[in-house]
Amino acid sequence: MQHNKMFAFFFLIVMTCALGLICVASLIQQRDLQLQRLAVRSLHGTNDRADGGGLRGQMTELMQQPADDAVDDNDSGIAARWRQLGNDLNAYECVGWRAQRDCSPEGGSDPQNDRLCNATIHNGESGYCEIRHKDTGVTRRVMQMHCDSLRPDVAFRCDEFVSLLEQQLVDDQIRAAATVLEKHKNNDDKVDMSMGCTLPVELWYMRSETDPSHPILRELTGKYDVFMREILDPRAKKFYTKTYAVFYSAFDQVLLLDADNFAVRDPTYLFETPEFKNTGAIFWPDFWRPKKTIFNIQPTSFVWDVFDLDAVDMFEQESGQVLIDRSVHQKALNVLMYYAFNPGTFERLRLAWGDKDLFRFAWLKTKSSFHMIKTPPGSAGLKLPDVNIFCGVTMVQHDPDRGIVFLHRNQEKLTSENREKVWSHIQDFRVDKVPMEDYDVRGANGGRYFPQFKRCYGKDIYYEKAFTVTAMEELPFAGLEQQLLDLVQEAARIDVLLLLALSASCGWYSQHIISLSYEGNDVQGATHDVIVRRQHLLAKITAYTGGSGSSAAAKIVLSSVDYLTDGSSSLDGGADTIINPMDDGQEEKLDGKLNENEKKSQANPKETKPPTSKPTQKPTQKLGTAPEKNSETSKSPSRAPVEKSQSVEDPWAPIKSVAELDMYECKAWRQTANCSPRGESKPKRDASCDKIILPSDSGFCEYRHRKTGAIRRIVGAKCKSRASQMGYSCANATMLVRYNLLADGYKPLYPMSFENNQRDFLQQNDLSTTKSDKAVVVSGAKMEKPKSFSRGIAYVVYEQLLLSVYAAIRALRSTGCKLPIELWYREEETNTSHPLLQELTGKYGAYLRVIQDSRAIKFYTKLYAVFYSAFDNLLLLDADNFAARDPTYLFATEVYNDTGAVFWPDFWMPNRTIFKTKKNSDVWELMGVPYIDMFEQESGQVLVNRAKHTKALHAMLHYALTEPHLPAEFNMLWGDKDLFRFAWMRTNSNFHMISRPAGSAGLKAPNLNIFCGSTMVQHDPKGDIVFLHRNIVKFLPDGNNTEKFWHYVQQYNKDQDLRFYEVRGDVDHRWFPNIRKCYGKRINYLRAYSLKPITDFPFAGLEDEIISHVVEGEKLIKDAKWVPTPTAPPMTKPPKKHINTDSRKTK
Repeated sequence: MQHNKMFAFFFLIVMTCALGLICVASLIQQRDLQLQRLAVRSLHGTNDRADGGGLRGQMTELMQQPADDAVDDNDSGIAARWRQLGNDLNAYECVGWRAQRDCSPEGGSDPQNDRLCNATIHNGESGYCEIRHKDTGVTRRVMQMHCDSLRPDVAFRCDEFVSLLEQQLVDDQIRAAATVLEKHKNNDDKVDMSMGCTLPVELWYMRSETDPSHPILRELTGKYDVFMREILDPRAKKFYTKTYAVFYSAFDQVLLLDADNFAVRDPTYLFETPEFKNTGAIFWPDFWRPKKTIFNIQPTSFVWDVFDLDAVDMFEQESGQVLIDRSVHQKALNVLMYYAFNPGTFERLRLAWGDKDLFRFAWLKTKSSFHMIKTPPGSAGLKLPDVNIFCGVTMVQHDPDRGIVFLHRNQEKLTSENREKVWSHIQDFRVDKVPMEDYDVRGANGGRYFPQFKRCYGKDIYYEKAFTVTAMEELPFAGLEQQLLDLVQEAARIDVLLLLALSASCGWYSQHIISLSYEGNDVQGATHDVIVRRQHLLAKITAYTGGSGSSAAAKIVLSSVDYLTDGSSSLDGGADTIINPMDDGQEEKLDGKLNENEKKSQANPKETKPPTSKPTQKPTQKLGTAPEKNSETSKSPSRAPVEKSQSVEDPWAPIKSVAELDMYECKAWRQTANCSPRGESKPKRDASCDKIILPSDSGFCEYRHRKTGAIRRIVGAKCKSRASQMGYSCANATMLVRYNLLADGYKPLYPMSFENNQRDFLQQNDLSTTKSDKAVVVSGAKMEKPKSFSRGIAYVVYEQLLLSVYAAIRALRSTGCKLPIELWYREEETNTSHPLLQELTGKYGAYLRVIQDSRAIKFYTKLYAVFYSAFDNLLLLDADNFAARDPTYLFATEVYNDTGAVFWPDFWMPNRTIFKTKKNSDVWELMGVPYIDMFEQESGQVLVNRAKHTKALHAMLHYALTEPHLPAEFNMLWGDKDLFRFAWMRTNSNFHMISRPAGSAGLKAPNLNIFCGSTMVQHDPKGDIVFLHRNIVKFLPDGNNTEKFWHYVQQYNKDQDLRFYEVRGDVDHRWFPNIRKCYGKRINYLRAYSLKPITDFPFAGLEDEIISHVVEGEKLIKDAKWVPTPTAPPMTKPPKKHINTDSRKTK
């Protein structure tokens, strides 16, 4: 059985430690006790028992009622401005949203985008809400927004301004809140210190969640000087239990620690540091700061307005450890509690994550002093042997002198089953030797090197310059991890037994534990009769069990239990309800007993089992020994009758294979509310499997297993998540799931073989491996035919593109590029006798490759070419993409050597896109990829190490050849544009997306700052221009091919915040009559973009050269008196139709 899901993911410890100066406060729940015990025991292991003294070791008087000056009345912030107007938000009414330009609330009026008060304002919009005093008519600006003031997918309405702004008016409200809090203190701050313990520990708990008589708690209170503290305020929950514990602690000075945070040395010395004595508070930094944040706490974030603070350029706070002198920071603590008990605004707008930054915000709000540790966090984790690739899974925090003091294991939690060592090395930033700008941490997938980890934090590669990596055995706390693992193993024994017993009773926990014994503890036997709400505990159990990992006991569902006068129940089976965790056959016994009870129930539907008396206590049996065959504890527990189709297996659990999918049949469409498939059920709008699901529908398709009757919910639909009106029904919804699953282990008709690909290359070009007499001209010199298939370039062509690809290859060769080139074509589209093909293959190192699969058409020919190319390392280029320099160096870049794939960004991001890759699009579910906020891909250039990425290439070919092409059929993706990155993400493969956004080359209106881009400009990993993709005005056989369009190049400034990056497709025939559509930043670009004449760049003459090659190509065609032979045009698909649900029903 797996027990790791039963352990809590979050614990709280408030601790002041050493020489009798300890204070621990923790919110504990029944399932948290194992690690709670571990944290306390490991903490005590860092200290020598000694007599204590001083102020911190003594119980202090209660914190006094906050003074009237708890908030500075001279504050010149938003709160002060409101006080001047009567400090009454309700005296104002909303007028409307006033849109502003340039992504700034002061960027200039944009009246065409003004909105009504009830309109939804999204991330990416700039402006403010205008409100008016109901009596005086005075108007004010509130809710002032930059484009990036909110996180993606966060929205608000101006008519919500009262509820959203009341957080700022903390002045009077905090006094009222503090007064309410004081009412609890007389009863809450009494701790029995009669034991004279010098290392007092407070364990905070809520009675609704924790039984204080639990054996583990008895051990802690009996051996480790722990005192129980009850949380009395129901508002103190989740993250905010930590602030509650700090506020109501009985000690003056406290060190707040998460329970997965381990001290590597006695932290008592922190209380004596000058930084703590001078400020009374020490906070620790998170990985993130304004320039590099995943929480959007940056200068223009709305979080500063909500908390009425000036933006501060500093590291965010990591609250896994906080050191506070409560006696000097009453004002800040009052504000902290107000934030904790009034989290509506910052939770509603996702401005802060839990309590993570609330401490520093409260201290900043009250202008209270604190010290932020200057050394940024390091990481503890694993390093590959002999290779500088690192994966951090534990945050490393330092003291004011830069020494390591805490290891916060917040990724890979310690559980009874997760006992693998994960601390082989520690990575630390070179604070003295490297500028802080070089501190760069990211969260990356474990990937191929660390598949056991969902996420790695730290600097994973190329860290040598800025980071040190030290083996754990070289550090003084080398044995800490083994000590923790030993304690986990010991503590797990009792906890697992209790949890199994709880599962066996299926939620009513009136369990008679008569066989309880574990090593290292005094408990030899106990009778534990505590009635806990059945449904509450059942929900807790089933929440941690689902899919294939659910336990046998947790799969059981009981009918309601009738409790009898003697304390037993109608389903009390006595001692046989205790599960032996060491019995490997338990699951079979449970299922067998369950089936037996089903039969009995069907035979005697009205039979009621008589009450049974409680079992007598039997001799203690040690854990790990097998029970006697006839002992009662070895019997399978009796179960209530259950309908065959009933199961607590997660109905949303993903289907993992096509074979499994084929075992299900459609049952019905289930409508839900709130535009969410997990919203409240709306049974009146349920429908049959034939119902066409429209973009306005939300709900899911309910499927039933043909043999077991298990229910699955598939293809959850969100309102307006499908961009097209193409409908589908539940009857054929499995095709969506099937398309997703086929990406795993896709097997092409013609398997991938590098040897076969190279053989085909030679055969199709009438070459043999022994020939060496074919030379080509490159910049006036001769170049031999390919001697190696290590690197190459590929284009896909048809006759309309030959002029463009001829000019592209001629220009490419003039840069000095000697890479061999594949020209992929379809026989029905291209005549290989064309004079331009003859010229390219005869002189310029190009080789013809025929596309042999009839399904590889249109955009998908590019994916086919990448899969079947003869080159190990391939640069795929569109025929209208022109290299500004020899691109060969790209194969030697660090990012390519590290990842094996480099992709380039399109103009669009999820919150600013003309395509359908927004967060609520169904494309993420269809492709089996979690949503990621990143630039879309522009596939005019793709660089791939095919040898390294065979798995991703197979998924890519599935997207190219599997019909129907659902992403296109449903109008979710455009052609091949994003299929590369989806294939790589689907297979968890590494790739590098070029960080500098795409620019534009084009024209500028005379004497006006109006720009029209007609060519996409792409950059290399250093941000320099490498490709100009002329995808708007193309070189065509009958086109005007001599007009120049590259007068200016517009680039987004390096290191510029992306909130100002905005591209649109504008029609401007007044200034640019010959361009169908202009791309780039048309106007108001001076703030974030540079616009330079083409003459300022080293490739200034490139367009002239390309045009000359086009003219030359036209002459070659004319001189050859070429008459195009009839060939089929590029193959196209038939018009989209609604899928015929009648012909695709699941049988």
